[in-house]
Amino acid sequence: MKNEPLTRKLKHLVTTLADIASVISKNKSNILNAKTETQETGLALLYFTVLVESSDQLRKIMSDIRIVKKVIDVKRIIRAE
Repeated sequence: MKNEPLTRKLKHLVTTLADIASVISKNKSNILNAKTETQETGLALLYFTVLVESSDQLRKIMSDIRIVKKVIDVKRIIRAE
């Protein structure tokens, strides 16, 4: 088992987190909560709770996040409260 691949993946994760946060900020939204999960395969799942003013704003944020390098998919999760 090597440490270096994990280090590279972690660097990409940090960069990707920063890029996504920048997209959210650029779209005049705030991150209320962020959670990450890293799987053994190296795939990272990133969960953000964002404050938006409209569904159009959310669609724009999601569209812009899809363009971020290393992002595979973006989905909206609706939780029952």
